[in-house]
Amino acid sequence: MSRDKKTLLLGSPNEPKPDPDDDDDLRRAEGSKPKSPRVTRKGTEIIDPGEHDEPSSVSPSVVPSPPASSRRSTTEIMRTSITEGRKSTTLIELSVVADDLATSGTRRLWMIGGGSTLLALAVACVVLLSLPGWAEVLLVLVPLGMLLSTFAGTLLKQLTRALGASGRRELPGGVHWYVAAVASVVLVVSLGATWGTVEAATVVSERLLPPRIDAPDDKESVVERPRLASRMADRDLKKGGLAERLAPGLLYVPSSFSSSDGAFDLLIHFHGVPPLVQDSVEAAKLNAVVLTVNLGLGGGPYKARMAYRDAFDGLVDKIEKRMADNGLEKARVRRVGVSAWSAGYGAVFTLLEDPERSQKVDALLLLDTPHGSFVGGARDIQPESVAPYVAFARKAIDGKRLMVVTHSAITTDEYPSTTETTDLILNELHLDRSPGGEPVATPDFASATSAFPGGNRTWLEPTTTCRAGQFALMGYAGRSPENHIAHLAQMSETALPLLVRRWR
Repeated sequence: MSRDKKTLLLGSPNEPKPDPDDDDDLRRAEGSKPKSPRVTRKGTEIIDPGEHDEPSSVSPSVVPSPPASSRRSTTEIMRTSITEGRKSTTLIELSVVADDLATSGTRRLWMIGGGSTLLALAVACVVLLSLPGWAEVLLVLVPLGMLLSTFAGTLLKQLTRALGASGRRELPGGVHWYVAAVASVVLVVSLGATWGTVEAATVVSERLLPPRIDAPDDKESVVERPRLASRMADRDLKKGGLAERLAPGLLYVPSSFSSSDGAFDLLIHFHGVPPLVQDSVEAAKLNAVVLTVNLGLGGGPYKARMAYRDAFDGLVDKIEKRMADNGLEKARVRRVGVSAWSAGYGAVFTLLEDPERSQKVDALLLLDTPHGSFVGGARDIQPESVAPYVAFARKAIDGKRLMVVTHSAITTDEYPSTTETTDLILNELHLDRSPGGEPVATPDFASATSAFPGGNRTWLEPTTTCRAGQFALMGYAGRSPENHIAHLAQMSETALPLLVRRWR
């Protein structure tokens, strides 16, 4: 079986079609050498030698084409003759070829460039209008978007020319795909460049402008950041007021709390009167959620509670869920601080003893605690009983954590006193005490002034101090129960200001 093909490209669909019964050109084509299609401005010759058992020749049929300026579309006629034996079948196929690339390409470029720019800027405006400081970001984003759109249009123009030179008559794919692609590139690169500009400016400003450090007792110098309540994640969250029950403690959101994106800091306090802890947080203006946990007397119940492997992580997860239920959008814990007074050291020791859980603690506040353990019947302290505190203190000295310790001069018989325990910690750290210390202000809120039994208020009197990096140890005079209570009653003036400064 032999198969010959002849294709005529006509300049207009209204021109006469070739006679389907005329096969003279096909018969003369046998024996001729195959040729490749050739396109000229005066006419079109397209020769397809088909599949021949023997070389064949074809006499080209030339059909004049209209001038390029008046040509809008062309009609392609494919005439195929199939001969088998004495029977001959002729097939004629019609198809429409698209506009000339020089005309359609320009129009497509305008559509792609304009549509991409408008789409990218519209999406960017919707996203940025929901963020604080959107006006400043748009000032950087809009020029970048326009510049990138111009650059994308230039690339598409070069692509069009390259396709025209290669013989392709249309851009592959539809216009909407190009609009989506260019808009995505413009949006992503513009937002990335905008973010990079802001980050770079922040780094430069931090290097050029020295940070302002407030004095620990200078509360009036603390400058609060402006809050855009309509765009804050905590706009529906109730602050201040009464604490709510969240086993095994009470959860409190101070009036100083704020979160723009749902991330928040968490302070878990072990052992202490909840109203006193909450009022102390309010007085210190700590921007964090506070959970106060009381499990009884002695360090044993606290050690037992935190001994469960998932006790700490489970507690953090419960607080995140409760904050979300209370109205904080996208609630998630950012940093965790742990504080303890007196017997609460049991929970702290158990947490720090586990390296994985200790890694999750950013700040540690110990108020007239901790206590170590004696070796046998002697008054020698086991190094293992203070090892977790020493390891955490080393991180604080390097500035990676915060550790604040206050202790009294109270003596104990069955276990090491806080003075003995802290002496061993300092010895392991190769640090020395310095005499004296900064005076401690007296809190004026009711829960602090009424914390002392019988109204016998005994406030802290500094005796020694030791500072290294983010590690601070402060010793105070006194051996009475009132002296012990003062460490909790004045936590808003001793430990909490250092935590506020770190988490600011």
